[in-house]
Amino acid sequence: MSHSLLLMLICAERLLTKYAPFSKQEESLQFMSRMTLQKQTSSEIASFAGMIYNRVETVTKKLFSGRPWSMWSRVWNARGNNLVFASWIGMFFLVAIGIPYGTTNRISEFFGWTIFDPSLALDESIPYLSILNLAYFSFYAYYVLIPFFANSEMQKKCAIVFSQRLFVVTLPIFVVFLLLPVEVDLRSGVHGDDVLTSLLTLIHGVDQPYNAWPSLHVGHSLCVVLCAPLILNIKRSIYITLWFAWILLTISTMTTQQHYIFDVMTGILFALIAHHRFIKPSIEKCKSNEYDDAFEEL
Repeated sequence: MSHSLLLMLICAERLLTKYAPFSKQEESLQFMSRMTLQKQTSSEIASFAGMIYNRVETVTKKLFSGRPWSMWSRVWNARGNNLVFASWIGMFFLVAIGIPYGTTNRISEFFGWTIFDPSLALDESIPYLSILNLAYFSFYAYYVLIPFFANSEMQKKCAIVFSQRLFVVTLPIFVVFLLLPVEVDLRSGVHGDDVLTSLLTLIHGVDQPYNAWPSLHVGHSLCVVLCAPLILNIKRSIYITLWFAWILLTISTMTTQQHYIFDVMTGILFALIAHHRFIKPSIEKCKSNEYDDAFEEL
């Protein structure tokens, strides 16, 4: 019996010795398979991340470039009719500025908080003047002023470039509206039964007292005034009139109790930086025919 047990042990030992290398080889193959799978997964993740990065980089370059976007093709094709051309650009601003403005305005109203109070004693002393509501309402005409009076193809190219750049430089302002909201607590001073006051009251019903600084009324209109002589052939007398109209508009943002003095000053600062750093250089490139190939593709 002992001999049989010994024989079985010897056979078992030989079998283990014979097949042990295959077990180690199998473990090695499994380990290599796992490593290969991990490398493939890492490679796929890296490839996907690289694809996302490249797309974001491409979109960012197109967004911040002065070259006209392909979305302008319909507008460019309507350049033969100034009214239609200007109307298309007006619709662009209505959507591109109106929607984010309204959204941030409602969000600020929902949370109802103010990051700081920029009001001065002088703000309280500025009276409500209903007649200046006309100047305040004229703001919306500024968006279509340049495209409407653009006559040559070069002027219309520059009008598109200007509109595109004005939208892009406004994007950070919407972030300011969201993260650094200020509530304008002056509307109690608006009173009257005249038509102009009634129209302003309607605006108050839609536009909540947020999105105050920097003032887009002041900033956007000033960008138009600064760029108008760069794009259009304007007589000196007309340009002086345009500046006078802008001054009235700026004053009206305070007499309508819509903005503080702080909002006006930051609006002017925004316009000066936007014009000299972003808008004017792109217009000059457009005038030097650097964007002609992009317009030919529209």
